[in-house]
Amino acid sequence: MLQSAHQTNTLAKMVVTLALALIALSAAQLVYRFSLPTDGWLVFTTETFENPDWVYWQNLAGAPSALQQEDIVLAVDGRNVTGQATSAAFSTPAQWQTGQTIPFTVRRQSSEQIIQVPIIRWTSAALWNHLAARPEQLIGLLSGLFLVGLALFTIFQRPNIPAASALLFLCAVYLSIAISGLLPDGLSVQFNQLAFYTTSFFSYAIFGILLAPAILTFTLLFPQPKSFVRKRPMLGLAPFAVGLAIGAIVFMPNGPAAVGWLGTMTMIILAILSLIHSGLTQRDSLSKMQFIWAVGGLLLGLSLMLLVFPAAAEWVDSPFLAQLFGSGFSFGFMVIGTALAIAILHGLFDLDLLLNRALVYIILTIGVIAIYIIIVGYLSMIFQTEGNILLSLAATGLVAVAFAPLRDGIQRGVNRLMYGVRDEPYQLINRLGQQMDNAVEPASLLATAVSTIAQALKLPYVAITLIEEEKYKLMAAYGTSVPHVHTFPLLFAGSTIGQLIAAYRSPNESLTKADLRLLGDLSRQIGAAAQASRLTNDLELARLRLAHERGEARRQLGADLHDGVGHSLVGLTRQVEQTLNFLEQDSTQSRVLLQDVQRQLVDVTADVRRLAHRLFPPEVALLGLAGALQERVEQFTTLQIQFNASQPFPQLPAEIETAVYYIALEALTNIEKHAAASACSMTLAILVEAGNNLVCLDIIDNGGGMVSPAKQGVGLLSMQARAAEIGGVCTIESRPQGGTAVKVRIPFQREGR
Repeated sequence: MLQSAHQTNTLAKMVVTLALALIALSAAQLVYRFSLPTDGWLVFTTETFENPDWVYWQNLAGAPSALQQEDIVLAVDGRNVTGQATSAAFSTPAQWQTGQTIPFTVRRQSSEQIIQVPIIRWTSAALWNHLAARPEQLIGLLSGLFLVGLALFTIFQRPNIPAASALLFLCAVYLSIAISGLLPDGLSVQFNQLAFYTTSFFSYAIFGILLAPAILTFTLLFPQPKSFVRKRPMLGLAPFAVGLAIGAIVFMPNGPAAVGWLGTMTMIILAILSLIHSGLTQRDSLSKMQFIWAVGGLLLGLSLMLLVFPAAAEWVDSPFLAQLFGSGFSFGFMVIGTALAIAILHGLFDLDLLLNRALVYIILTIGVIAIYIIIVGYLSMIFQTEGNILLSLAATGLVAVAFAPLRDGIQRGVNRLMYGVRDEPYQLINRLGQQMDNAVEPASLLATAVSTIAQALKLPYVAITLIEEEKYKLMAAYGTSVPHVHTFPLLFAGSTIGQLIAAYRSPNESLTKADLRLLGDLSRQIGAAAQASRLTNDLELARLRLAHERGEARRQLGADLHDGVGHSLVGLTRQVEQTLNFLEQDSTQSRVLLQDVQRQLVDVTADVRRLAHRLFPPEVALLGLAGALQERVEQFTTLQIQFNASQPFPQLPAEIETAVYYIALEALTNIEKHAAASACSMTLAILVEAGNNLVCLDIIDNGGGMVSPAKQGVGLLSMQARAAEIGGVCTIESRPQGGTAVKVRIPFQREGR
């Protein structure tokens, strides 16, 4: 355990080192690009997926230039750069030096022109103008710094949780992208090999090489690592191997860029499927709450990311709102990262109430915004009106009318997500009744009750105890026992017969009055089922006790017949023999009569001994079960029998020894008469399975197997009946490789007779 913890801390330190190194490399390439000669303009690429061109948009440096907004560069100093933006690096032109001018061939509107462009260096003012023109870059940087700080705090608090390390690396990748985007690229990058490849990595290829693999790896480790990752931890790094392969293909000469986007989208889809799988397979309450945090943050984050589309489609007239909506991706990623960090830290702080209220008002806010956008935006587009005060008033009025019922409905949904059907007691009582009606055996009623209550009310632990010998005995439980619980008495006919135990949802959150009232009502419903289960257990104990007493009675009767009647008859036989010695001179007829008496006495003696043997074999009493079987095995001369028994073999209750002895003899007799076998093995052992002591008898022969398992003879049925009579089981089946296997399992208590 200590070694595992040490390895985990070492891995966490390695991830911290790699994350900080990645951020430092991104910052270093930004500084290097800042030092390069440039034309000082903010550029974008044309909207073509392949072979894009540079489109000049804003003079960030403010230096005099013949370039104009929306110019598309075609050539520099006579060198063709058409259709190669972001896809190719060029050798630096001789005139691409600070303080020089260089001829550009540009397409302006529908004509081509050659203009002179001055070459300068980046300044802090140009950098600030870039952030002012694209505030989403600054917001991305700030959100990245916040997420990395939060992820560092998370990994220091939870260094033994693999998902914390994965989250830190994911946030580091996001911050590296944000740092690289602080400075625009363009021709200054393309004319420098080092800048081109570092910018290509941190601004473009990193999405497929590191970001998508980091997302997929996180979902493989959250909230708990997948089973195949636990067995083979290196599989958790497999997404990064795929990312490196994608990078190798993309950076090849004339490598297809579509491979990068296709690989990225494939890993994102796999991450979504992995997250869905985690939601469907998590069983413990902590993992479930962590998943709820993750899903809540994911939904809100994706909603914020969708705000980018109205801004990109120019549906928002206000420049401020357009820039704010354009930052939706950064806000969304920050919300998702924060939610994931909180999910990993869940249990370290009491966050459930915060989660409940946050989910309600987040969903409510999104709903209100959606209503307003639909009414004002969609209807304005349909009726081709802008700034219509009536539509705004209608939207505001509808939001005001819908606010209260919308909030109540969302609150009920969130409560059901976190607390189950606590606010719908009739539904829970009805479900509990249906589950208990479908219970196959009375013994499973209590297990059904605790699992239904725990799952419906989202409780980590529910148990039922019943009073036995003036003590509470645990009869059924769901989840892992915790110290903070509420208890409710189980009543039947006015008497307390047990308790219903329900744990707090979290250590610092006691159950509410609604929870306590509902559980109190349920405890009264469960009382009758608990009494039925207790009666079933009592009947089973009485049956076993009766079988034990009958076995003891048989043992005593066998001893009396053998030691009393048998010995008396032996004495009579000897007396007759003595009489015969004194009657040598008597008539022949007297001798015949006495000999007949002698034969009858011998027969009676044999019958009595056989009767005693059937009630309880005296050889078992003398030699023990293992010894008696060993002696009887040696009498089967036509079979080669290999007998193995645990040594020393303990003395068992009489009814168990009798049943096992006769089952073994019946099985060997059947093998000798019907199996056409030449050999068999017989194993007698004591095993402990699931806390229960079992007598195990296994007999396997090399015969032809059972012709028809459905048609069992009296002997086989009697073997199964003997085992069932004392609470055991006897199975008889043909083996695929030939022969028949008899398996007997009988539970017992380790107590001396």
